Amino acid sequence: MQYYRDLINGVYYADRMRASAGRIPRGAQYTGTLKDLGNIWLCTSTLKNETSNVPQFNGKYCPSAIRDTGIILGSCWPDSCSEMDVNSISSLFWSEVVKVEPFMYFDCQERRPWTTADIGFSVAMCFFALMVGLGSFYEVFLQKLVIDKMKGNDKQNKVHTTNVKNTMETQFEADHESEHALSHASDRVSDHITSSADWEERKVEVIAKTEEEMEGGARINGGFKVDGEETPTDVTEVKKVPFKMEDAEDGDAGGKPPKCNLKWALLHAIMISFSIVSNCKKVLRAKKTKDTMAVINGLRVLSIFWVMLCHSLQYTATYRTGNPLQAIDVIVDHMAFNGVTSGSYSVDTFFVLSGFLVGYMTLKRIDDKTLESAGSWVMFYFHRWWRLTPVYMAAMGIWALWWPHFGDGRSVMADETYDFYQGWCRKQWWTHPLYINNIYPWPNVYNNACMRWSWYLACDMQFFIISPIILIILYKNVKAGMALVTTVLLVSLGSLFGVSWYYGYPINGQPLYNDHVPDPPDADVAYTKPYTRIPPYLVGLVLGYFIFKLRGERVKISKYIAVTGWILALASLFAIVYGTWSGSDRYVPQIEAVIYLTFTRVGWGVAICWIIFACLQGYGGPVGVFLEWSFWIPLGRLSYCIYLVHPIVMYSVIFTQQVLFHFTYVSVAYLYVGNVVFSCAAALILSLLVEGPIMGLEKVMFGKFKRS
Repeated sequence: MQYYRDLINGVYYADRMRASAGRIPRGAQYTGTLKDLGNIWLCTSTLKNETSNVPQFNGKYCPSAIRDTGIILGSCWPDSCSEMDVNSISSLFWSEVVKVEPFMYFDCQERRPWTTADIGFSVAMCFFALMVGLGSFYEVFLQKLVIDKMKGNDKQNKVHTTNVKNTMETQFEADHESEHALSHASDRVSDHITSSADWEERKVEVIAKTEEEMEGGARINGGFKVDGEETPTDVTEVKKVPFKMEDAEDGDAGGKPPKCNLKWALLHAIMISFSIVSNCKKVLRAKKTKDTMAVINGLRVLSIFWVMLCHSLQYTATYRTGNPLQAIDVIVDHMAFNGVTSGSYSVDTFFVLSGFLVGYMTLKRIDDKTLESAGSWVMFYFHRWWRLTPVYMAAMGIWALWWPHFGDGRSVMADETYDFYQGWCRKQWWTHPLYINNIYPWPNVYNNACMRWSWYLACDMQFFIISPIILIILYKNVKAGMALVTTVLLVSLGSLFGVSWYYGYPINGQPLYNDHVPDPPDADVAYTKPYTRIPPYLVGLVLGYFIFKLRGERVKISKYIAVTGWILALASLFAIVYGTWSGSDRYVPQIEAVIYLTFTRVGWGVAICWIIFACLQGYGGPVGVFLEWSFWIPLGRLSYCIYLVHPIVMYSVIFTQQVLFHFTYVSVAYLYVGNVVFSCAAALILSLLVEGPIMGLEKVMFGKFKRS
């Protein structure tokens, strides 16, 4: 009551609090601006005066929502009033004074207390940060000392190293003289060395490279396979050592390397796994190798950039638009904006890439007889789970436990929105490490999810689980395998056609074609479900099989066929993205919409497969040069972490800003570039803190470090 008395009397603090409240903007019916957050700082900077007791309280920001209108207005109240008190006073005023049914709901913003779960997650992340610091210190200052202890007698090591180098030089020269050296040497050595200076330089280079590989320090792609998902493989596992090392006679100290001390080797492997120095080199290394399918990185990075563009505009438009009608008139209604509304096809590119890489790599292992035992198949699945899940859970912890404390714990986001997401994180968190969060609880409401964007990870894992069945049949009997792929594809397309027709799903922003609704009404029965999203993955599997069967040979096609393939592929992609736009708001018949929804995703997958095939076979042209640019390699390694953290970054920006966002082309571009930069930076931190160490620890767990 003191606040109202002081407000009537014009007391300074009370007038400040009143001035901080939001108001329905003038001309809102013409601009569509239904939100005014008020001046949050002006409200929260009103502090209790301990000397004069004027005021006797602090200001508390409480945005109000007017029922069934979408209007949200900021307001300022004494912090001595609870949220229940504020709503009771408001209801009493409208019902008793104005004589109308209460229609406002207040949601007061307060600092979030740190819960046990918040603290526990913080301790875990601090442990990882501590280990990263220790590992980095170890690599910079202590590594040489430990390696000396690991190898044993220093003098013996030097003798052995000298003998190894002498043997390597002799072998290298002998091989060169017999004109077969470079076929056994590293594939990084050129086929002909003309001058004596080049010869000596190349000899030193190859010897140094071989030493590095033998010591286990070199790994393909800097420790990361091209798909970012396969096991970091020691070079000596996949390539024969280029020089034949003959053991010396008994008693020769230089004949055999000294026995390694496994305790010191274990310490070394653990510390290096956490070292930010090593992990940063692996992630940021942009050098292409002969084995690199560089086109994959370009497609992957451009796809994740497309995802971020869509989410940047979607999240901002949903929660913080200050000029909605102007944005629709100037931006949304233009043809170029279809590139945003059609952004879901970027996920289909991910499915194609995943299917292709899983198919190609798995078939190679089947062919090499390294996937025959039950144990090897267990490791096949465990490695995938271990590669994806720990960093996934870390991102979930940041989202569910840390995010509410961003922006000093008093974000502008309504508490009910946060409670909604956190409630689902508490109820269904366990479905995420099991990768069933897109189907459980059935039918699964897309909005009722802890991390809504993680449905893709669930689909991808589900496809990965069943892929060996298809690939084994393809490997043993191509006709039976293709029949199986065709059957699964037709069943998927049929289910998508049936669901789209029955529920009347439209395109181009039209209303539903009928009144059939799922139960519950907002349940997702198509978008995130594996039975409707598998077609692009199957197309990728088939491409992987085809590339595997080529076994490195190049398919010779005419220039005419290559150009025709590119024209058809690019035209298909353009038609899928922009084919739904109509400047005259043309009505789209239901059959046309259903056909579009059913076949465009598999069509998109086929077009992407042509791009991959053409680039791998040397028919990429300028598109191939761009997609194979080494700039994409580090970003490609970070793409998984970028996918995990970019919505967290965007929500943090949106819900901690205290003004509405004004849509213009310049402001959208500025917003998007900022989101990309900060998301990549956050992804790099998460990768160095969790992803890199987890990948290194896998080698420790299964004793792979012993080979090093």
